[in-house]
Amino acid sequence: MTEPRYPLSGKTSRHETLHEGVPTWLRDSVRAWLEESLDYLRNHFNRRDYDVALARAFDLHARLEDPLAPNVKNVYLWSVVTNRDDELILDFVHFLLPILMKANAPLFVEDIDDTLRGGGSVWHAGHRDDDGGLERRVDDTAMAAAGKAMAESGHAGKLLAEAWQKVYGRRPDPKGAYAKAILAVEEIAAPIVTPNDKKSTLGKIAQVMRDQGDWRYVLHEGGIESAQDAPLHQVQELWHRDPRHADGKGTYRDPSQQEAETALFLAVGLVHMFHNGLIARRS
Repeated sequence: MTEPRYPLSGKTSRHETLHEGVPTWLRDSVRAWLEESLDYLRNHFNRRDYDVALARAFDLHARLEDPLAPNVKNVYLWSVVTNRDDELILDFVHFLLPILMKANAPLFVEDIDDTLRGGGSVWHAGHRDDDGGLERRVDDTAMAAAGKAMAESGHAGKLLAEAWQKVYGRRPDPKGAYAKAILAVEEIAAPIVTPNDKKSTLGKIAQVMRDQGDWRYVLHEGGIESAQDAPLHQVQELWHRDPRHADGKGTYRDPSQQEAETALFLAVGLVHMFHNGLIARRS
């Protein structure tokens, strides 16, 4: 997608800021995308009543007090959706993305991502394998690094993807995100650090690394040159900052959004480095 041609007066504040909701300049493009994608799904599943069935599924998913389905009779679903508020429109797009992925329509996911990006939306269409959903936009470099870790590291990567959606998705879940981040590191690190312990936790992994005392980052081919225990400190940072251990007494509190985001990126780095052999023992 080419860069838009800004007016002669230059970029305005609307071009400098990421926007919540569905601003006026995006609404018609989102409406057109909904019309086209729903038409595709109707034909793909060969169901004339698909709009009603999909509306009912969304009503149950969103638990709407003012459901969509009763209004989808002689009116297309896209028209009913776009007459609602911004948050419902975005929730419906979020709901539709994994359905489109499973219906072999990734181009529709790319199209709405281009539309949202071009319109300066704070949201973008995240998609991995046959799943997808709206996520808050993150710096492209950070997103690429996280995507690489998710794609290359098997089940640990899947857990990272779930943590990412819980941090940046439509309904943030910091508690669930922090738990998934820890599970991702346990999944990748346990076979390397504690190969004989099938139930190893991150706390146990940190304990073994501390007792062995010779885990380092591999900084160049054939050499392990980082400071002693540098990887251990990163593992401990993730473990000790878990709010369940914050006061040392097992008193639990839910993590904040910021804490969950920090945990996610700690986990992304650790999963990538363990998977690629960039953390190793000197011996």
